[in-house]
Amino acid sequence: ASDNSPPKSFWRDQQAWIEVRPSVSDSPVTQNGTLSKGSGSQCADYARMHMSGSHFRVFSVGFLVFGVNFCTMIFDRDGVMLSPTLSLEDPIGRKTFFKLVYSLAFILSEVELGLDPTVIHAPPSLVPDNKGYPAFIIPPLAPDETYWITAEAPLWTSVSLLGRGTCVWPLRALESKDPSSKRCILKNAWRRVGRDSESLIYQYIQSRGGSHPGIARWIAGADVGVSVAGLRAQNPDVLPPIDSQVLHRLVIEPVGKALNKYDTELELLKGFKMSLEGHKWLCNMGILHRDISPGNIFL
Repeated sequence: ASDNSPPKSFWRDQQAWIEVRPSVSDSPVTQNGTLSKGSGSQCADYARMHMSGSHFRVFSVGFLVFGVNFCTMIFDRDGVMLSPTLSLEDPIGRKTFFKLVYSLAFILSEVELGLDPTVIHAPPSLVPDNKGYPAFIIPPLAPDETYWITAEAPLWTSVSLLGRGTCVWPLRALESKDPSSKRCILKNAWRRVGRDSESLIYQYIQSRGGSHPGIARWIAGADVGVSVAGLRAQNPDVLPPIDSQVLHRLVIEPVGKALNKYDTELELLKGFKMSLEGHKWLCNMGILHRDISPGNIFL
């Protein structure tokens, strides 16, 4: 690239986003209260990319201007919440507009704009070879007492807005100063309150005294105290409703690579074969995986 090339901008560097539409008819919602196929769908797509590309983000804040009207939108793993629509032609609307822009630009913190409150941005000195990706310090997960730090780019990131929002990172123990030290895998994913956690399944497997080379080995994992119900200002001390989502995090090993990173077709076929054998082994134990996908198979 030449020196005159504009700097690249990535979703991981953005705290919020703004969409501007020319007409008041570009409202994000229809008369029956659903997202419109125009600006509503466009904003949902921005939020999807924002939550996929800006890692450890538990919700995405958007600001929509359509004609002389505007509103704010907060997208999470269960849907969207919209503020009342205000008008720039109204004095209260104009005052609110400038307060909103000022707050987004200068006042609101990263956590208030959607960063997972249970992780900490790592200083660049801890990850000098992180290839431009931000690194995060992960607090201990039961039953382990290790602090972890993410290393380089995620191995896999879900690009869906709703659902589990899975993100898989390589990571190492924070106490290890050597970037080449042993690495594990961090899996960050949402789950419904009524479903067993992934860590619970791994613990059940370990309690049966078994292991299989086609199945990852569990080190630690737990719900991290973040739920959609809590984010939506419900009482955090009350158990979330059965259909709410909670954030679950686990550390497993060994480190692999995504299926599309295979070097030879033989390597890919061996990976499929081992995964099938692991799947059969789980079935014989009475466990059906039910979520076979590229995000859950690594070489």
